[in-house]
Amino acid sequence: MIDFKRLLRTPRPYPDESFKGLLVRVAEENGYESPKFLLRLASGQDRGQLMTKGGNFFGFLLTNLSEMLNVDAPVLQDMANLRGIEGPVPKAYNLFGCIIDKYAIDPHYPKVCPSCLKETGYARRLWDLRLFTCCPAHGNILVDECPNCMKRISWDRSSVFVCKCGCDWRIIDSEKVQETEIFLSRQILQLSGFKECREKAALTASDEYAEESVTQTNPLLSIGLNELTSTVYLMSRLMEKFIGSTGEFNIFKMNNWGIHNVITQVGSIFENWPWNYFKFLDDVKGKYPSSGVYNTGVLKDFGRFYFSVAKGIKGSEILRNGLYEYLTTVWDGGYTGYRDWMNKKDKRNSLKYISREEAASRIGVSREAVEKYIDEGHLMGVVRISRKGRRIFLIDTESAKEMKAKLGTHLNGIEASGILGIGTRAFAALVSKGYVSPVPEGMVISQVGRSFERKEIDNLLMEINGRLSPQKKDDDGELIGFYEAMKKLYGLGIKLNTFVGLILKGAIIPRGKDNKKTGLVSFMFDGREIRNFSDKRAEELRDGRLTIEGAARLMKVKHESASVLVKRGMLKSEKVKIGNLSCMLVKRTDVMHFLKENTVISGYARDLGTSPVRLIQKLISEGLVPISGKKIDGGPQYWFRRKDVENSQMMKQRSSQLRAVHG
Repeated sequence: MIDFKRLLRTPRPYPDESFKGLLVRVAEENGYESPKFLLRLASGQDRGQLMTKGGNFFGFLLTNLSEMLNVDAPVLQDMANLRGIEGPVPKAYNLFGCIIDKYAIDPHYPKVCPSCLKETGYARRLWDLRLFTCCPAHGNILVDECPNCMKRISWDRSSVFVCKCGCDWRIIDSEKVQETEIFLSRQILQLSGFKECREKAALTASDEYAEESVTQTNPLLSIGLNELTSTVYLMSRLMEKFIGSTGEFNIFKMNNWGIHNVITQVGSIFENWPWNYFKFLDDVKGKYPSSGVYNTGVLKDFGRFYFSVAKGIKGSEILRNGLYEYLTTVWDGGYTGYRDWMNKKDKRNSLKYISREEAASRIGVSREAVEKYIDEGHLMGVVRISRKGRRIFLIDTESAKEMKAKLGTHLNGIEASGILGIGTRAFAALVSKGYVSPVPEGMVISQVGRSFERKEIDNLLMEINGRLSPQKKDDDGELIGFYEAMKKLYGLGIKLNTFVGLILKGAIIPRGKDNKKTGLVSFMFDGREIRNFSDKRAEELRDGRLTIEGAARLMKVKHESASVLVKRGMLKSEKVKIGNLSCMLVKRTDVMHFLKENTVISGYARDLGTSPVRLIQKLISEGLVPISGKKIDGGPQYWFRRKDVENSQMMKQRSSQLRAVHG
């Protein structure tokens, strides 16, 4: 057994020091040639390769290293960015409380700032981030190659600031970079959860930069650390793939200078947002169209790029939103339609162009009426010719809004359903039931295409609000939302229009409102009342018949036992559809008749003062054959014919004993 004695010198770790940097510093102060010796000592075998392979030390070394270094285990775990991270091979890291993807940190090749080493003498944890390429405090590039031997810096060394070749990195001159090139490193410093890092980010920014940053529209200023790294990495891949401006970009192979040059180009895209991004999209447009048959509009100009951004992968949200803004404000190659991520209600109103069908829906008229308005010059837009020679109408969104205003304050189905907080199909069902009435002159195409007075929608909400009866203070019933209440009634075939009808009839009473929501979905209900209503309605639909579970309760047996009897046909049942669900029902009279003819023997066992198992064995030994049971049909309980049990020898002896006792 290894005796893990404390080292002679155990320097205290700095709050932002890296774990491997601490091991190098401890090895240096104790006179060891490499921190590998510490790992070998802690593990009892040669584990030194872990220093260079980026392995997870903590499965077997944490306790031993803690004792050797005189540092609490949680502190070591935090220094290695593994606080709260589970598993032998981490898929993410915890950097000062910020969860970041594994690829964001380089476990193989460390970087150093010569000026920081000269001032502090330790390796900072932020230097391990791949995108942290320069020092905001000193304005120089971080060094990852020794200028003397031209080899990559390694953790396998005997000094924090001296290379194996003898070069002292504290006295070398690292190349200075421009203020704009430090932006990403400073932002990483600012986003890190370590308080001192955030303070340094504010102090190191020049007055001119700090003043400009207040009015900057750079979207990277408003996102978290993990999203920032993901966005920058994705953008670099897109620049490489679609305009070839960065050459090959592989952060797992490039040195620090290479990564710095690439992310500097990437960072310029996010400056002066969104115009620099729009210029990038202008370069991409038309170069990589979709190869599909319907190669028009967005797919014609941005096919492969569109699919790359629209996949929803990490880091794509800013780029996706920027592309959407470009398509709806600058691009005139067609209407965007509602493909994938563009099919959102909050974005539909910002489209620059809409289709003829969408214009008809928004204005509340037919397609024929839209064509008439175009011919008369009331609607403005452009016309594109498809590959098949068809005319494609691109209706100007603002022009459609003006036309709607001219036609009055009517709502179309999409707008009305939005006010109620429900889908267009559910709204169409309300219209079909007469809960909302369209204006006669707007009755075209379908319910969703009709026009509706705003007061019709308001009246429906006011009428339901009039049924609202808040819970009493001493009522401990749980309030549930509109759709949750409907979900509990779905099995009974109650859809939204039926649910609204039950509210208006007073069969279901709203008990509260969610102020964060509007329309029908803002109303809340007592969960207990909904369950009681469901049980009562289900009982009415069953017409006095019992479910298998109800039959089991009446028979005072297990549910599995009743289920076996039904499957074998001993207990008559019928398959009935109630609402949206199908279930097996049993008549109460059939259950009572079955109990009259058959029995389990638990009651007899109590009367005889024996166990059910012994009684069953005795009855079987007398020749009685169970009609159901574990060895008969797999049933959990043994059933016998009542007449056979009462005529058995054991029961006759019991009856004779009772007659003798009572004389």
